[in-house]
Amino acid sequence: MEKKHLVRLIHDLNPQWKDHEIDLEDYIIQREALERLEEIERTAGLIGQRRVGKTTLLLQFLQQQAQQIGWERTCYFSFDIREIEVKEIVETFCEDILGEPVSDLDGPVHIFLDEVHNTQTWSEHVKLFTDHYKDIKFTITGSSASNIVKGAGESLVGRFSPTRLYPFSFREFLKFDGIEKSKLDLSKIKLPERHISIKFREYFDQGGLPELYTSKRPLEDLEENLDLVFFRDMVELFNVGRSSILKDIFLMLASQTGQRMSYNSLSNSLDSDFRTIKKYVGYLEDSYLIQRSKPYTKSKYKSIRKNPKVYVEDHAYNRIYPTEDGLKAETIAFNHAKHLEPPYFFIDPEVDIVLPETGILLEVKYGDNIDEDDLQNLVKVAEETGFKPYLLTKDTYGSKTVEGIKVDLVPLYVFCLCV
Repeated sequence: MEKKHLVRLIHDLNPQWKDHEIDLEDYIIQREALERLEEIERTAGLIGQRRVGKTTLLLQFLQQQAQQIGWERTCYFSFDIREIEVKEIVETFCEDILGEPVSDLDGPVHIFLDEVHNTQTWSEHVKLFTDHYKDIKFTITGSSASNIVKGAGESLVGRFSPTRLYPFSFREFLKFDGIEKSKLDLSKIKLPERHISIKFREYFDQGGLPELYTSKRPLEDLEENLDLVFFRDMVELFNVGRSSILKDIFLMLASQTGQRMSYNSLSNSLDSDFRTIKKYVGYLEDSYLIQRSKPYTKSKYKSIRKNPKVYVEDHAYNRIYPTEDGLKAETIAFNHAKHLEPPYFFIDPEVDIVLPETGILLEVKYGDNIDEDDLQNLVKVAEETGFKPYLLTKDTYGSKTVEGIKVDLVPLYVFCLCV
């Protein structure tokens, strides 16, 4: 790109230089991930799926930093629809716009690079500036684990700190609606007000993708966003040859979220090569659309060999790929539990979610009636592992003791307020 066109483009992307403010909608909330960005000294990364709110959070962070170092010393650039070298952007901003040579800056500069996974050499150039120019700091976003986390790992060891941005938790959903709820302690549960459980029904139906909350056509927007991922992003990032198969795999996994996955079954159902299916499932996980849960075992090798459970990254996708309420409830529990630590599941007898570091077991029974049979697996695994068992329910609250082991019954919406 010619220098004069790049200068004009950078100016167009940075109206805050003139306005001294970031134009954000009034309903935008402050995400908890913002505090983690503030703690990172040099290169910060914000990673997560498309439309999860990365750009909004990046602009909130830009506003905060601009108030400290000056609006004119911040620079935002988006790679969403263009590929330009990071080196060219930094040099053009510093020398042609700020009027200071990169080698002789008159104060700190903060560069914000959005959707940087679309340019292959970003980590090499960020490393160059990070190593040689102490006044230049970067914050980047990306929607591909392989191009961001793994790519940075090769060039930016010890210089790069990624922060994962998840879809809205239930507490963030409430905050968006103007309801502030402090994090609850799972070991000292106190039921919140009744209207909180009513709000959870809305969250259960809508999901955790914030852009859909204000959309007049949320289902169409969700479909269009997925098509961008399948037919543009993944084609460019991974050289996918059969995007329609990729979409079919996601449809099947989303509608069966929370179930154990078999590559052979997917291969047979889609009449596609086993190796292609396995590779494409990896691409879906790399793009933060799904997440695998491994069986809990002391043998890492045995865990790898067993079929994993697969969860859709957010239950918003079940608005277009419907599933049973019980599986959706388990998906919500899993996606909240992973804020605590990477979850596993117990395979025999099966228990939905195991958090070994936290020392708890979670079984989801999202129905109107709970009987002793629903507790048997929990009790057996609790006896074997020594972990604290919880049954996550629709509305039932209390405890039951079976064979000398106490199982706490906690409504799912209450558990969601604990993370």
